Amino acid sequence: MKKSKSLILTSLLLGAFGVQLSHPQLVTPLPNSIVYATTNNESENTAEIAVKTLEDSQTRNNLAKAKETVATLDSSSNKEKLEDRITAVEQAITIKEAKEAVKRLEDKQNRNNLTSAQTASDQVKDAGTYLDLTNRINKVSQAITIKEAQTAVKYLEDHQTRDNIAPAQEATNRVSDSGTVANLENRINAVQNAINIREAQTAVKRLEDHQTRDNIAPAQEATNRVSDSGTIANLENRINAVQNAISIREAEAQAEANAEIAVKHLEDNQNRENQANAQAVVNSVNDANKKAAWQHRINLVDAAISTKEEQVAQAAAAQAAQEAQAASRAQVRSSSGYSRDYRGRWHRSNGQYASKAEIAAAGLPW
Repeated sequence: MKKSKSLILTSLLLGAFGVQLSHPQLVTPLPNSIVYATTNNESENTAEIAVKTLEDSQTRNNLAKAKETVATLDSSSNKEKLEDRITAVEQAITIKEAKEAVKRLEDKQNRNNLTSAQTASDQVKDAGTYLDLTNRINKVSQAITIKEAQTAVKYLEDHQTRDNIAPAQEATNRVSDSGTVANLENRINAVQNAINIREAQTAVKRLEDHQTRDNIAPAQEATNRVSDSGTIANLENRINAVQNAISIREAEAQAEANAEIAVKHLEDNQNRENQANAQAVVNSVNDANKKAAWQHRINLVDAAISTKEEQVAQAAAAQAAQEAQAASRAQVRSSSGYSRDYRGRWHRSNGQYASKAEIAAAGLPW
């Protein structure tokens, strides 16, 4: 058809050219409309061929060529028809690509293929086809999600640390199948409790090795996170034992401090009352070596007090003797006029020594 039209056009042009050569005065120039119509007709033919090629071989490359060719045409009903045909093929290509992408996703289930399949399916306009592709994609998506969750939980089971709990839980939260979720949750909880037990045992062991008040709270808090009743009871008993030991040690330390204070006070203020108080406090101390040291210091003070008491007693006795002697002299003086000094010698009332005869005459012992 195209060739016959071209031959006719060529014949007309040659005939006109021949008449012009034979009779230049009779020939008028061809109107521009004839040339334009011929050119436009050729463009439509070219576009028709491009669209037909696209329909016969539906590829993105042919699609681009057909679009480019038809775009050069002036607006017309024929151009619209060609564009409609292109659109139909384009959607067919889109559906084919989407199906291929979904099939590839089903064969190789990974996140990259999931994104590609989803992107391709989003371009499909046919509602039924789009729904079918979306259902297939969702099925694979959930399968990928389950696989990722199982992988994360398995990794948690193989590497039981707190850092691995969150990824496993997050992956499990994306799973929609209730049965699978329950299974994964149970496995996560089992590992979590194992971690809790291990951390609690570590904290309690640290408390036992370093028995301070500061280590009690962490051990108790770690134990509170354990769910197994038997394990809790064991850990609680160990914590209580350490607490009792700390309390005893603190009480002993206080008793020792009180003993030092009491003994020092006794040394500075040496009397029997302070000695009794110091002795009572020292008796409450359990450490034999320390107790012996404080007892020795008490004994030294006791000896000092005893010496002082003996000196006081001797002084009192001497004083009493002097007072008795003085009283005796006073009595003798009052009856005979003679007095006796501390050496036993007699004196007259004027202070002079009395003779033995005088004393005998007075009836006094020599």
